[in-house]
Amino acid sequence: MITPFDLTPAMPGPPLPAPLASPQSPATTELQPPFGPVEPRPRFRSLSCGCYLASYRPTSSALVAFDGTIRVECHPDGRTSSGDLYQRRTRIAGFPPRPIHDRPPNPANGIPVLARAQYRFYLRITQILENLTLTNRFTLGFEMWRFTKAVGGWSAGGTWSHEGSFTADMTWITAPAGYPSPRDYLEGDVKNGAGAVVGRLKMGWVSRYLRRATIEIDRVDASEAPVNNGAGVDWRNVGDSIGWDISVLESNSDLTEPSGEFWSNAECHSAMLAKRDQSNLDKEWRYHILCIRRLDATERGIMYDNGASDSNNVPREGCACSTHWIIPDTPEWGLVRNQRFGSVATVYFRTAVHETGHAMGLYHNTIDNGFMNTTDVISSSATPAQPFPTN
Repeated sequence: MITPFDLTPAMPGPPLPAPLASPQSPATTELQPPFGPVEPRPRFRSLSCGCYLASYRPTSSALVAFDGTIRVECHPDGRTSSGDLYQRRTRIAGFPPRPIHDRPPNPANGIPVLARAQYRFYLRITQILENLTLTNRFTLGFEMWRFTKAVGGWSAGGTWSHEGSFTADMTWITAPAGYPSPRDYLEGDVKNGAGAVVGRLKMGWVSRYLRRATIEIDRVDASEAPVNNGAGVDWRNVGDSIGWDISVLESNSDLTEPSGEFWSNAECHSAMLAKRDQSNLDKEWRYHILCIRRLDATERGIMYDNGASDSNNVPREGCACSTHWIIPDTPEWGLVRNQRFGSVATVYFRTAVHETGHAMGLYHNTIDNGFMNTTDVISSSATPAQPFPTN
C-alpha cells in the first residue's frame, strides 16, 4: 500500500496485503445431454480488477460515514487487494437540528482523491473472490487499521491501531446511476468476529487503474526533461505496468539557478514551492521532479523532500535529477561511460522513475535490477556479454 502520508522505519504501518493464491480449477466430467428442454447456460461471475469506490456506514452512529477505495490487483499468483477509508465530513443543520453529511465522491469522476485530514482506516484484505463463482455473492474478509496523525504536521507521522477482523457477504446488484459499469457493484453487511452486524459496505468499480497521479517536471534551460527512456517507454507505460494512471505535465523550462551549477536540498525544496503549479494534495496526488545540472548531496538524483529540507512539513512531494554529472570512464559503465548523464535517456529516465518511487514511499530493493535498485549497483552487475545499460 502506498499512502498519502510518510511511513518511516520508526513508524511502522500495518502489514501489507499478501497475495491470495488462486485455487485449482475443479476437474471436469463429461455430461450426458439431458432429456427435455435444455436449461440456460450457467452465468459465471468474477470480481473485476481495478479501483472500486467504497462506502462504509457503521451501525453504531448515524453521524459517521466513510468513503474511500478498495483496489483489486490481478497477477499470476492470484489477487492482492487493499483499501483506505476517509471519514465523511458532517455538519448539524435544519430545525429540528439534524446531521447532514457532505456529498460522497461522484463515481463518474473515476478514482477519488480525498482530504488527507479525514483519513481514518487502512483495510488489509485477507479473503476475496479469486476466480469465478456461479452465485451472485462472495465473502470479503478484512482487517481494519486505524490511523491517528501525530501533532506537528505530516512529517511527524502517526500511529496505527488494529481495530479487529471483519467479514462482509458481498452481493452483486445493479449499480446506482453514475457508475461506469452497472454490473460491477456490490453491497454487503459487515460482521465482526462474533458474527454481529456492525455496518454496511458498498463498492462499485470506477477504473481499471488502482490509483491516479500527476507528475510535474520543472527544469533549468541546460537540463533535459526525463519524459521517456529513448526506446519507447514513457511515464504512461511505467504507470500502466504498476496499475497507476499517470499524467505528466512539463511546466517551467527556464528556472534560475540560485547559487550556480550545484543545488542544495534546501534550494531544491524552495524551487519546488516557488515554481510548481498550484497543487492541492487533497484533490490531486501530485509529484514534482526538478531537473538541474548538479546536486550538492549526490551524483545522479535524490528525493530531497524530507527532514530538515521539508520546510512546509509535507514530506515526499518532490525529487531532483542531475543532468551534468559525467558518467565515470570505467569498464562497469559499459556503453555509456564518459557521457553526460542527461544525454543518456536510458539511465536518466530510469533515475527519475527511481527517485519518484522514493517520493511514493518505496525503499531501495537490490533483489534484482528493478527500478528501485540503484544505478551503480546495476552497472556493477554487468558482464562483457551484457554490458551496462543493456542489463
